[in-house]
Amino acid sequence: MLLKRFFCAVSAAVALIGCLALPAGAEAEEEKEIIEFKADTEMLSDDASAPTISFDTSDWEKYVHLTADGEAMGIKMSQDTDTFYQGASLKVYSDCEGIEAGRYYNYGNSVRDDDGNLLYPEASAEDTAFVTPGIELRAEDFGLSCFDGCMVTFLYRMGTDTENKLMESSVYAFPADEEYNHLANNPVKLTYDTVLNDNVSQYRKLMVTVAADASATKIVFQTPVMQKVTSDIFYIDNITVVTPLEDNGADLYVKNLDGYNENAKPQEIIESVKIQQQGKTLSQAESRDEESEGSFNPMIIVIAVLAAALVAIVILVVIKHKNKFY
Repeated sequence: MLLKRFFCAVSAAVALIGCLALPAGAEAEEEKEIIEFKADTEMLSDDASAPTISFDTSDWEKYVHLTADGEAMGIKMSQDTDTFYQGASLKVYSDCEGIEAGRYYNYGNSVRDDDGNLLYPEASAEDTAFVTPGIELRAEDFGLSCFDGCMVTFLYRMGTDTENKLMESSVYAFPADEEYNHLANNPVKLTYDTVLNDNVSQYRKLMVTVAADASATKIVFQTPVMQKVTSDIFYIDNITVVTPLEDNGADLYVKNLDGYNENAKPQEIIESVKIQQQGKTLSQAESRDEESEGSFNPMIIVIAVLAAALVAIVILVVIKHKNKFY
């Protein structure tokens, strides 16, 4: 009888704690508006031979845009027929002085030095002003409501004068919402590297994967210029958007939209595909960060109550067993 009463008390305590935890979780869920993935079937194809954007004609201008901060900071782009993977490519270049004091780039609050120390700890403040210069793809241009569940592949090479002039000597590629909030824990990095992965003289292949329910309406290629750059930053070619949809088991792609010169000979490339692990959405990442910073977590109390209950049960069983024989 005593054990039964004890179990009832423990169950009631756990249930009460669970109820207390529900409102906060429910409220957080209500705040996040999930965009349902939809696609214009007229713009889809199961033919993987042609990229979605090839940059072989001037029509690419309808589908690749400068970000608002990119335009303000002097980032520019143009078709390039000299440094390309196939046919022609997009050159992203600048006449940029760098970032203003007191402002930071997306992911700047997670950059660390060789000793593991944060380089910009002040970027973690709640009132931090972030800027996002670079170029972007917009889901609506591809007949999509969002990029959720999509995979975006592309070929790139870095500019010859960007070493040590970009944050981590990299261009950051990531899914984002309309306010340029990044929606993955880690970006895909297009990094200046002439040793292990020579992506300065040759093109390399990378991809950005977008988690389901991320509500990502943009794919951003951020150019985090840290000091004056008056040259090419990076080149990009043959962007392909793979949707989460299938037709009779075959993946569906956003078909070529800007004209593709299939007769153009591709340049030599050493395959170096890196798949970004699907990151959590921004709201999930923030929730995890808050817990790590010591915020109240009802599960801690639940675990403590259950542990205490287990100890009490063991003690009661031992006492009852002893009384039986003494």
